Amino acid sequence: MTINRLILDMPAEQYHASPAISKSGLDQFRRSPMHYKWSRENQRPDADHFRVGRAFHTLILEPEKAAEYVAIAPERWPTKAECGRTIEEQKAEWTALQGERAIIKPHEFDTLKAMSQAIVQHPAARMVLEGKGKIEASLFWTDPETGVECRCRPDWMRDDGLLVDLKSARDASPDWFTKDAWNHHYHLQAAMYCEGFKQVTGKDAAGFVFIAVDKDAPHGVSVRHSMPEFLAAGLHEYRRLMAEFSECQKADKWPGYPDTIEPLSPPEWVMKRLEQQGVFL
Repeated sequence: MTINRLILDMPAEQYHASPAISKSGLDQFRRSPMHYKWSRENQRPDADHFRVGRAFHTLILEPEKAAEYVAIAPERWPTKAECGRTIEEQKAEWTALQGERAIIKPHEFDTLKAMSQAIVQHPAARMVLEGKGKIEASLFWTDPETGVECRCRPDWMRDDGLLVDLKSARDASPDWFTKDAWNHHYHLQAAMYCEGFKQVTGKDAAGFVFIAVDKDAPHGVSVRHSMPEFLAAGLHEYRRLMAEFSECQKADKWPGYPDTIEPLSPPEWVMKRLEQQGVFL
């Protein structure tokens, strides 16, 4: 049984290897229990995603430690004729010397630096990121209603209890991000993280804020605070998925899609539009 705890400086690979359910795990489970089980048994953590994400967070939250946590790969490697070693040998030796630092390609670093600068120059984002807090702290807890072991890892957890998540987006504009937030179940993330914070600290989170930045120049930034109805919708989905996950775990049965013939109709929003157009009389 998991003991409710907060762990600092846990490597991302170790955190993601934990069997405790996470928001991304619940996303897989929502697709089908079978997909969740396969993912846990077959997929491996995306090392590139982790290294780029860690570098991004460092440049925003700990820029003074960029040299300590981030290594920029050479733009060009000398040929064997120039230095007597193959490029593969040079890369292996250089990589070994970097230790735990996130290795970033030059063009990736330039983009991440521009994105981070856009965030710290944004008044609302800068205000949210002020003060003391913990970067990528790992929270583990046992859900009191189901007994399921859970985990979450806020990007930035302020000491006053405000939880902050950094999102790089194809389009961070307020309208588009609202759609993305719902489509990617960010309401579930916000609610689950707030629940984890409460279980581990014994206190209610002060709120959950998303800071979204465009991946492409000029790197627009929007800051969104989770409203009570957003969190309530997320908590409802969290509780539903946790109950279903618990049943699958207890029975050790992980079904896939329905094995029956299912009806196919237009989505509800399309139906309403068609009704307004007089299609259904």
